[in-house]
Amino acid sequence: MKVDALGRRTFSPQWKMNIVDQATTSSRSVSLIARENNINTNQVFRWIREVKKGQSRWVRVAMGMLSLPHKEEPAAFLPVIPSPLKQPAPASTSITVELTTGHRVTVNQADEQIVRLLLSALL
Repeated sequence: MKVDALGRRTFSPQWKMNIVDQATTSSRSVSLIARENNINTNQVFRWIREVKKGQSRWVRVAMGMLSLPHKEEPAAFLPVIPSPLKQPAPASTSITVELTTGHRVTVNQADEQIVRLLLSALL
């Protein structure tokens, strides 16, 4: 039996199978067997059901049908093909200059050269 950081107990498959064997083959009650081993009676009944179904991993391990620990194969390498980078569309720049006379001059799609020319004319 192991106890994790949260205080939960884990039991080996062989230990569980031993408890199930005691509960199903002896004349003693399941409750008595559970109390002797400091486990809940409902837990023993659950293990008995799992053995009857034979689908739980711990049952297959205890019966020698599955080795413990189960070694999983490493994940297969999948190549990553990056999609081509899309060039962002140039931002449409719009400059509005309000003159002292109250008139407004708006220049749409102003590039660097137009902005320099406009600023040099204003300064």
